[in-house]
Amino acid sequence: MSAQARHWAVILLVATAVVAPAVALALHQVDLGSNLADIVAVILALLALVISRRQRSASKAELRERLHTEMESVLHRDAQVHGLLRPELLPMRLLDRDGNDVWRAADGPVWTASEFQSHATGLVTGGTPGRMIVYGPPYGGKSTMALMMALGLLSEGHLPLLLNGSSWDPVRDSFADWFDKEVSSVLGPAYEYEGNLYHVLGHETHTVVIIDDFDALAAHAEQAVRWLEQDALHNRPLVLFARSGTIDPSVLPAGYAVRTLAPPKPDLLRKHLRQLVGRPAADGKWRPVLSRINRRQGNDVTALLSVPLFLSLARQVCGDPGSGLDPGRLVALVDEHGRTSAEDLLLDEHVAMATSTAPYPGLRLRLDTPGARRWLHNLAVMLRERKDRRMAWWELHTAIPAVVPMLATALVLLPAYQLALVMPLGLTRGLAIGLAAGVIMGLLRGVTPDARSIAVAGLTATAGVLGIGLLSLTPAQAAGDAVELGTAFTLTLACRPLLIRRRVLRLPLPGGRGWDVAGRVVATGVVALVACGSALACVVAGGLGAEHKLGGGFWPILVSMATGVGIATMAGRMMAVDLSAPPVPCRLAPRIRGLLGSPLPYLLKAFPPVVLIGVMAGLTGIWRVNGMAYGVQIMIVFGLVLGVPIALVVGTVNWLTQPLPGEPAASARTIRRGDRWAALGCVTAVALVAAAGIMVLRGPGHSLIRTVEKESGNFSVQPWQGILFGLTLGVVLASLHTAWPAVTVGQLWLAARGKLPWRTVTFLEELHTRRLLRRTGPYYQFTYDRLADVLLRCVDTGADPYDHRTVRLLVAGSPRDRRTHDGGERMARDGGAGR
Repeated sequence: MSAQARHWAVILLVATAVVAPAVALALHQVDLGSNLADIVAVILALLALVISRRQRSASKAELRERLHTEMESVLHRDAQVHGLLRPELLPMRLLDRDGNDVWRAADGPVWTASEFQSHATGLVTGGTPGRMIVYGPPYGGKSTMALMMALGLLSEGHLPLLLNGSSWDPVRDSFADWFDKEVSSVLGPAYEYEGNLYHVLGHETHTVVIIDDFDALAAHAEQAVRWLEQDALHNRPLVLFARSGTIDPSVLPAGYAVRTLAPPKPDLLRKHLRQLVGRPAADGKWRPVLSRINRRQGNDVTALLSVPLFLSLARQVCGDPGSGLDPGRLVALVDEHGRTSAEDLLLDEHVAMATSTAPYPGLRLRLDTPGARRWLHNLAVMLRERKDRRMAWWELHTAIPAVVPMLATALVLLPAYQLALVMPLGLTRGLAIGLAAGVIMGLLRGVTPDARSIAVAGLTATAGVLGIGLLSLTPAQAAGDAVELGTAFTLTLACRPLLIRRRVLRLPLPGGRGWDVAGRVVATGVVALVACGSALACVVAGGLGAEHKLGGGFWPILVSMATGVGIATMAGRMMAVDLSAPPVPCRLAPRIRGLLGSPLPYLLKAFPPVVLIGVMAGLTGIWRVNGMAYGVQIMIVFGLVLGVPIALVVGTVNWLTQPLPGEPAASARTIRRGDRWAALGCVTAVALVAAAGIMVLRGPGHSLIRTVEKESGNFSVQPWQGILFGLTLGVVLASLHTAWPAVTVGQLWLAARGKLPWRTVTFLEELHTRRLLRRTGPYYQFTYDRLADVLLRCVDTGADPYDHRTVRLLVAGSPRDRRTHDGGERMARDGGAGR
């Protein structure tokens, strides 16, 4: 275990050891407290053996040596995969702030890997250590230069730490904390160390920090720069790489050197290509291209091959006998159909290599299968339909029909109804519809229901209630519950837009006038409408033979349904910022200083709806059972004994999951992990608190429920049924505060239909590793917009997705052998210079 994990484990164990016996003693259960203390002592003794096994503390020299070894392995593997260790690299052109060439004397038209590394390293070691930002266009070679700079520094005895800026959330983490997490992931848990890793290693004279994809922090650039100024030592080199036009240089303090990657000059490009083709026969083959690339003539061919990626791909395609394409036809394609058609053809080759297995043997998903081709096609459709052409994992709900999440809300009604069957009179069908209404409030954020989906979800809920009711009730009683809850559920689903409305609703009047009605008044009226509709449906069903086990009638059912839906609506409007907005992941941030504020306001907001459930249940019990003692016990038990602990959990969740300023900047995995644990924590915390409360009622607090048990024969709740509280009230909390429940529903549907894999984030991360997607914080978009066009050409996913109209135009009548199994060998030999 790491030091931090041991720290939190000790706190948890000590809290358990103190609280458990103290609760037992407070309830005058001395024997129980003694037994608990003995059990806790044994657990502490056993776990102490594990926790006390500390790794030896490592010195700075050992940490540095370990990092040097690990970085060397990682960097060389990355360079090998992307073909950067070959001796035929295109020289890069670097401009200073005034537009002058930084590298005035190039070492010929072709660089070897060592020459490239030497030039890149010279930016750091050639003068006084300082701070620098390097801009470049897409596929202009920023990541290539960052990698070669790190390799060159390694060879000269430095310790370069190449970090990816897309994993940093400067709103949450300081630079030193983020550095600690990123470097620890490379270092591994083999060593123990004291203090922050940056404070340990940052003072080392040979440490160089390189941050690639710094443009991923564009939304939080000022905050990130402030952290760098505060934490990063000014006497150590710091190099940032960003896309042109993303980070305004004005946010950088004075002293930052600004460099810009630019396309090579036509003369250098011509010499480079001529030296690569080499032999006279090959020189003649490439003559149409070479004649276009000269210093006096700017044209589309020169512009196309000035991009390192397209130059590398052109060599591969034209050098592959199976492609049917030669340099002359490439020039003809540019002349006849424009540069865009040639880029599409070359991007086709890029997709073929990126989805082949050979270049990436360590990845967990295969992308050269028909199923993977469907995933790519569907992802391209999703991204093309979005206005900003980017998508995060929590936005999957936009790709599923509205009926899918609405069916999920219908399924949550089933455990709520099962819970109602074992609760005392007053906490029965009203509790069930209230819990279901809470899930409707949260799970359907951003969903626009239609009549068909409402009908399907309503029928599903009704059938589910009927099926569960038949297991323990008579058919007539089961039918009565199905009509009551099914009608209330369907009406709540249909009226959700009005229940969550906060703005004024203007009702038209004759004569062109209008009547403004406040959003709260509208919601109150809709609650009454839902309750009346349910009560009327039950009256009609009663006339047809349906019954209610605990008594029915218009007014009792009206009060029960109004109470459940009304409290759920009030709770949803109080706990969520905007119930009409799509779900976004929460960011549990107990370490953020000054952002969370006091928890007291959030606790105070949580108490009214939770405690009100017990109060209203007591009033209903007094009315329907005609017993004051019964109603008071209901209020005490479910308003205080269970209500207060659950309210504390609800308030704490509200406090920890409050929205933070700005959009998230951390990686998708980090945000998804935190959101998932927050959702599971809501369910687990409510289930544990409810189970503990039931144990108290069934044990030392049994005297509190004697009258309830006597007057209400159906009260048979057991501690294990705290799980039902978790699956209902816990799911309500999770759906109101996190995106994970809604996203899980979307993932299940997309995976079942074969549209995307279940491991969606893993799939997106692998596309990022294969350079098909770029990542801006947690958002993904294609590195080139036209990559979506390449993938969308394959409408029939059973066909070769790379045999598109351009290829057929060029090689008509000649089937093309893609030979993607050789992609890894070709990439290592020829590819990947421009990233």
